[in-house]
Amino acid sequence: MKTTVLGIVIITTMLVLMTGGCFNPPTNPTNKVYVYPVSYYKLIGNTFTVSIVCESIEDVNGFETSVHYDPSVCHVTGFSWGNYFPLESSFVSNPTIDNTNGVVSNVFAVSLIDGINTSATLISFTFEPVGVGTSQILLEDMLLVNSTSILNVNITNGTVVVAG
Repeated sequence: MKTTVLGIVIITTMLVLMTGGCFNPPTNPTNKVYVYPVSYYKLIGNTFTVSIVCESIEDVNGFETSVHYDPSVCHVTGFSWGNYFPLESSFVSNPTIDNTNGVVSNVFAVSLIDGINTSATLISFTFEPVGVGTSQILLEDMLLVNSTSILNVNITNGTVVVAG
């Protein structure tokens, strides 16, 4: 009986140790994604560009997010993909801009090659101020992934103040 229990404990311990890498929770946050610049002061009629920048310590194979803003203060008029994921070796989405609700959804890219470990722009958005006020530029549901797991990420959102 003691031999059977000892055998089960040894086998269970070996299985846990051998498969530990598959079930490890994400490491301490080492990757950063932020809105650049973090704050803007603009006048109505002067468009501005906000970039989503990733500083990765770990290999990144893809990301997904949505961008939220106050549609009474600013509207998104366009976007351009940054240089984080080389367009010739990546699959990138065509983000959906909804200025009625103040959200850009369907924002994602996936590298078709090995993971990327760098600091660069993921995507940039052109905004047009449409009303006086303050709007946060919020990254919601941000995910960074490598080939096997979701990565921890520190997120810094932005703010724009629009004057008349």
